[in-house]
Amino acid sequence: MPDSCEADCNGNGIADACDIAAGETDKDQDGVPDSCEYAIGDFDLNGCVEGLDLSFILATWGMTDVPVADLDGSGSVGGGDLTVVFSNWGCKP
Repeated sequence: MPDSCEADCNGNGIADACDIAAGETDKDQDGVPDSCEYAIGDFDLNGCVEGLDLSFILATWGMTDVPVADLDGSGSVGGGDLTVVFSNWGCKP
């Protein structure tokens, strides 16, 4: 049973630190698996969802084989993904 005080950004029941130790990538070394940051639209892993991230969504608009940009799991990049980016707009505390 995971410690409820440990962060688990993807809700898989495993603490983020353990996910990273098991091989999840954490390129920016902030203790949060990159997959969780990509999932909120922070594609450049700078801790903020902002213009560059929006540009990535727009540059991949309509594509069907862009795994990190399909934020809503619809199979293609479109309005739902744009909504996710705007919903998470700004910097994390």
